[in-house]
Amino acid sequence: MRLQGHRLSRTTFAALSRGAVRGAVSADALRELTAVRRSRDLLLLRTMVDLVTRQRHPAAVAVADAFRRLTDLERAAPAAVAAVVHYPSVAAWLLRTVRALDAADTGGRVGRPGADPAGARPEFLAAVVAAAAVRGRVPIELDLTDATGAGTVVTLPSVGTARLPAGPVRLRVTASGAELSGGGAAVAVPHSWDGQAGENGRWTGVPLIAAEHLGQRIEPRLDSFDGFAGGWEFDRELMAGESGDRSAVAGWQERLAQAWRLLVAHHGELATELAALLTVLAPMRPVHGGFAAATPSDAFGCVAMSRPRDATGLALNLAHEIQHVKLTAITDLVTLGIDSGQRFYAPWREEPRPLFGMLHGVYAHLGVTAFWRRQRHLLAGEAARHAHIQFARWRSAAKGAGSDLLASGQLTGIGAEFVGGVVDTLTAWHRDPVPSEAAAVANRLNADHRAVWRRVYG
Repeated sequence: MRLQGHRLSRTTFAALSRGAVRGAVSADALRELTAVRRSRDLLLLRTMVDLVTRQRHPAAVAVADAFRRLTDLERAAPAAVAAVVHYPSVAAWLLRTVRALDAADTGGRVGRPGADPAGARPEFLAAVVAAAAVRGRVPIELDLTDATGAGTVVTLPSVGTARLPAGPVRLRVTASGAELSGGGAAVAVPHSWDGQAGENGRWTGVPLIAAEHLGQRIEPRLDSFDGFAGGWEFDRELMAGESGDRSAVAGWQERLAQAWRLLVAHHGELATELAALLTVLAPMRPVHGGFAAATPSDAFGCVAMSRPRDATGLALNLAHEIQHVKLTAITDLVTLGIDSGQRFYAPWREEPRPLFGMLHGVYAHLGVTAFWRRQRHLLAGEAARHAHIQFARWRSAAKGAGSDLLASGQLTGIGAEFVGGVVDTLTAWHRDPVPSEAAAVANRLNADHRAVWRRVYG
């Protein structure tokens, strides 16, 4: 597993900041952003193994064996190993585990104040090996145990979860299939998700929901991350658990197919970005009865959201969230700002936002504005009026928020260059004509939001 250095060319960096990546520049930028995060995953994996060995962690022998097996598997099935090692929940587990281990080590290079060394679970590397062997169909026998409650729950990230009686569990993969066994029971591990719960409800797979239109394809997995205890930064109670529900999966599949037709036909650059970067849709519960969406910074390629009402809603929210995905990789390469504790007015939030929350908000609303800029010309009547209002509102709000960042003194030189590119694009879009009534409504909405904020925060 080799590491490599990464850099963004000035041309690619400028294109990403302006939201105008097309053609070869777009392909290069997307490949580089993905490569950046994949190198980070490999660095975290190597660091985890080194820390476990140096600290003589109780799982040191098991981790060393799992790492050796993973290295062997990479030679036999490199694509399968890459798919699992860089899977969003695995990436999140690696980061959390290294932070916890590092908190117990001297120097605290990666750890955060308050990190819990007892929370480190490096032994989950065996589940990563198991998932890669199943996906690569590489013959292997491996012991796995993750006991919870009265039984044993074993999750193979990106593959599925088995529930067995308490006790040791063994995975056996052969050329003809895979099986998990333990406690006198056995569960067949299928190579594809068929919507069934397996023997006696003991197996729940992770479905792949694919869509294709005009030769362009997208195929994220629908994963609620119910069982992989590596954790991620969101409260698991927000997750909807729909990835094991056949009817819910069908609903997501239908909505994605509808949205994908819209995106490919009319938002081609966005479709290209999504196909390259989106690997997991994580179903969330609606918050307070309304729509909810978020993008975890520690799980690159994952977008979490509750199911949108229609295809346009899904397309719009993907346009928003994929900006967060890109920015998390960009900030791995460059430092855009130094947070001094200053809080900013955000036209899309009720409360003041810190520097990096504002950076993400401005960049996400560049994507939102771009979506409505094109979408408004595809509609008629009240739908078109709504789209014009949204375009006018967010081009102004995002430009104002970006200008506040530029004037704050909190951005680095490269950060000011990046935000300046965003503001330049939004400024150019102010030349786009908008019906006067729609522009007036947009201005009033922005003014009303600002007035409420000032009454609360001054």
